[in-house]
Amino acid sequence: MLCSADSVVPSLSTNPRQKRRANVPHQLEFWTTEQPPPPVATAWKDLDAEQRTALITVLARMIANAVYPQRTHENEEKDDER
Repeated sequence: MLCSADSVVPSLSTNPRQKRRANVPHQLEFWTTEQPPPPVATAWKDLDAEQRTALITVLARMIANAVYPQRTHENEEKDDER
């Protein structure tokens, strides 16, 4: 005996007992108007001029290496093999 799909799959029609919800716009608060003051960064102020210069130099090298990565010998060999 063959069974129909209606008996196996529940009806996809809307149930008259269920009411459709209306789409009501809600305003999301992305930025609160009252914020606590930011924490004070005293670490930079505690460094002397020589330490600040060294820190800036290291950060500049890190940024330069991230923007322009140096090619290693192994990478050059892989490119030559292609």
